[in-house]
Amino acid sequence: MLKKYAIAAVLALAASAAARAQAPAHLPVVATPAQLGPAGGVRYYDQHWLPLPGPAGAYGYDVYRRLDSLGLTWQRQRYVQASGQRVLKQYFASAVPLVGLEGPSLEWYDTGQLREEVTYHKHQLAGTLRTFYRNGRVRRTQANDFGVIACYDSTGRPLRDCAEYYVPARARGKNVPVAKLPDLVQQRYAALLPAGYAAPAAGQAVHYAFRIDSAGVVRDARLLTAAAPPLEKAILQAIAQLPAFEPARLEDEPVDKVVEGMVEVKPGRR
Repeated sequence: MLKKYAIAAVLALAASAAARAQAPAHLPVVATPAQLGPAGGVRYYDQHWLPLPGPAGAYGYDVYRRLDSLGLTWQRQRYVQASGQRVLKQYFASAVPLVGLEGPSLEWYDTGQLREEVTYHKHQLAGTLRTFYRNGRVRRTQANDFGVIACYDSTGRPLRDCAEYYVPARARGKNVPVAKLPDLVQQRYAALLPAGYAAPAAGQAVHYAFRIDSAGVVRDARLLTAAAPPLEKAILQAIAQLPAFEPARLEDEPVDKVVEGMVEVKPGRR
C-alpha cells in the first residue's frame, strides 16, 4: 500500500510541472527507442506522429527520461514543436519504452484540452477510461474491470449504443494482422535486392516506419537508420507491396496506425 501511495506522489509531482516546454538540448536525439541512453533522449515526429530519423521538418517530439524507481523505468512526454504544448504523458515498466505501459496515461488535444485519461497495467487498459470532446464534455466512461460503458454526444446527451473503443486495422481479404507486417517485410526484402548484392560482413539492423492511413493505405514509409542505397530501396519496395487494410478505428472514427519494424540483414550475397 505504501508503494502505491509513493508512486502516486511521484506522478502527482511530475504532473504539476509546466505543460509547455522545449526539447531539452542536453538529451541526445534518437531515431528509435532502442538507441536511448542512460539519461533518456528526444525523438522527433511528422504531423501524423510518424517517427523521423532526426529533427528536420518535425511537427512534434517525445522526451524520454529514465526513472528506474517505484517499478517504473521510463517516462515519455510528447509535445507539439511549434507551440510547446504537451499532448501525451505515459510511463513504462520495460527496459525499452516500446511496450510495457504502466500507470497513468494522459493525452491532450493540441489546444491543451484533455482528450483521454486511463491507467495501464502490463500494457493493458486497466481501471477507468475516460475520453473527452474538444469542447471538454465527457465522451466515454468505461470501467475496464467491469465492462460498464457510458457514451455521450458532444452536447452531453447519453447515447444508446457505444462504439467499441478501438478496432485494430486488418487486411482486406487476407488474414494478416498488423503485428505480422514486419515479418512480411523481413521475408520479402531480400528478393528485391539486385543480383550479387553483398550485405555488410557484420550484418546490420535497419529500422523503418510507415503508417496505415485512415483510408487503409500504406503511406510515408521511411528508414529511421541509414543503409546502403540498394538495401534501402529493397526495404521500401517490400513495404510498398504490403496488402491494403481496413483502417484502425478509435471510437468509431478511422485513424492512422503507425507501424515500426526492423530488417535484420545477414552477411552474404543475394
